[in-house]
Amino acid sequence: MHGLISVGRYFLKRNYHEEVAMVIDYLAKYGEYSDGEIKWLIKNPFKPPKYDFGLAHGMAGYPYFFGKCYQNDIEPELCKRLGDGIVAFYNNNTQEYEEVGSF
Repeated sequence: MHGLISVGRYFLKRNYHEEVAMVIDYLAKYGEYSDGEIKWLIKNPFKPPKYDFGLAHGMAGYPYFFGKCYQNDIEPELCKRLGDGIVAFYNNNTQEYEEVGSF
């Protein structure tokens, strides 16, 4: 999955809407759904699989991408559902600042 959002943003910037729709469909197909959430497992052959919360390489860019696609009327209903699901995942996994010293 790593880099797929960047590819999608590239296509979006160049108005390749059909290719953007393919990226959205791929993400929808391979996302993990549960309790109103959606998330994507990051697989690296050198590390154990994980859900990456990081800003640089994690799932933080997904809501931005889905929002931009929604604004451009590219699969808007699916983008809304995926965007809502990833935001729910982050909301349900927010750490208590007082306990760990970070969010």
